[in-house]
Amino acid sequence: MRIRTKKWAKPELAACHYFVDEPLNQKGNWEGFFPKKQPIHLDLGCGKCTFLAELAYRNKDINYIGVDISYDILGVARRNISERFGEERVDNVALLSYNIEKLTEIIDENEKIDRIYINFCNPWNKQRCHKRRLTHTLQLNTYKKILADDGEIWFKTDDDLLYLSSLRYFKEAGFEIYAETRDLNSLENTGNIQSEHEVMFEAQGIKTKALKARLRRKPLEPGKYNLITYDVDGTLLNSKKIITKKTKAAIENAIAEGKNIALSTGRGQAELRETYEILPDLRYVVSYSGAHVLDRKENKVIYSAAFDKSVAEKIFEVVKDKDIMIQLLTATKSVVQADKLVDISRYGMTVYQESYDRIATPVDDIHEFFMTTEEPIYKINLYHRTHDERVITKEELSGLDIETVFSEKTSVECSVKGVTKGVGVQKLAEYLGITMDEVISVGDADNDYDVLTKSGLAVAMANANDNIRGIADVLVTTNNYDGCAEALRYYC
Repeated sequence: MRIRTKKWAKPELAACHYFVDEPLNQKGNWEGFFPKKQPIHLDLGCGKCTFLAELAYRNKDINYIGVDISYDILGVARRNISERFGEERVDNVALLSYNIEKLTEIIDENEKIDRIYINFCNPWNKQRCHKRRLTHTLQLNTYKKILADDGEIWFKTDDDLLYLSSLRYFKEAGFEIYAETRDLNSLENTGNIQSEHEVMFEAQGIKTKALKARLRRKPLEPGKYNLITYDVDGTLLNSKKIITKKTKAAIENAIAEGKNIALSTGRGQAELRETYEILPDLRYVVSYSGAHVLDRKENKVIYSAAFDKSVAEKIFEVVKDKDIMIQLLTATKSVVQADKLVDISRYGMTVYQESYDRIATPVDDIHEFFMTTEEPIYKINLYHRTHDERVITKEELSGLDIETVFSEKTSVECSVKGVTKGVGVQKLAEYLGITMDEVISVGDADNDYDVLTKSGLAVAMANANDNIRGIADVLVTTNNYDGCAEALRYYC
């Protein structure tokens, strides 16, 4: 909505004691701008401030910063605020003009905003413009830098498409949505304050969609954590199975600073060679879901636990008549039967086809390979056609003296009894002379459950399944938006 030029706006704002003409100069000292030290809330795209004027008048124990780009709109906003306060001095409001996409230029990360309001922002519904949405994942990740550990965002919109997309954006950015409605004004006792847009849209019969979301983040405890471990698939790697430049740089910088970084992965050594090429200075690796712990710098195996062949043979016996893809992870190979390798999409592994074609060792008869190989076998993966089929297989394997856990979409991982990622990381912690309370573990899937529950800080990616999100101390943004770098930046 365009607003006519108002020649009086800038002069009136210049004379207003709560208008901040040079917000860059205020960075790091917003608390000092207000007469009283109290929580600070932001209203992004504050518009004419019918909402903010009422909010600030009702809650004088909170300081508010209203941000909009237009001086003409802010001129109207100033008048609305002054009208609502009447003869009272306005001491808990700051108005300023600035590009919302660059908030960190004017608000320091140590200032910690308690709440952000986003009301009826531009929906930017053309595909090429989605990243300009104030609720897009990229924008939310910017807000996270200035939000308090338990900070919240309250969002309202009239636009259905924006609302549905925003539900996804908030989840991707690692927020928990604790309240949401598709018809806010049908609810009773919400304390809702309507903006000028809300009044207009409601009069047209357009319902107000709203949500409230909060961060799940622990306060920083400097010096507490001395090791951070990353799962690989779904965590370190994005959905395209690559390590982004930002995550790579964050890990390299941390290693250069002497911080202990480790992988904690279900992958075997053959599947990690490309990762080692990207992160050559990565020293510690817990692989095969905990069955092998390696100090790469010293070329030292800290711990290993391979299958006894008599136990592994029982796994083959259980699945011999099933249409599954068996993967054997040996000390140096990822072995798959050739006729299964041709099209692993049949087993829910489409995204891995290219890497399997490069890395896997195809064999004509995987059972024969198993019987004749002299290499230790650290893990056996069983990939199924459907989730229901793997549930049945896991139940059938329950009588064997092994560890089983779901991974990927259709896999059952089989490991030596007593071996988990948590056990492997604990062996690494002992090697480093630290306790598990000093460990941060980051993951997304069921095979991360054990290590997350054993670690001092459990960090779940926003793309993690519900089991993992439920036990996490902290949520970070998804693997597509550098959640690993976020965990490292904030906690190490």
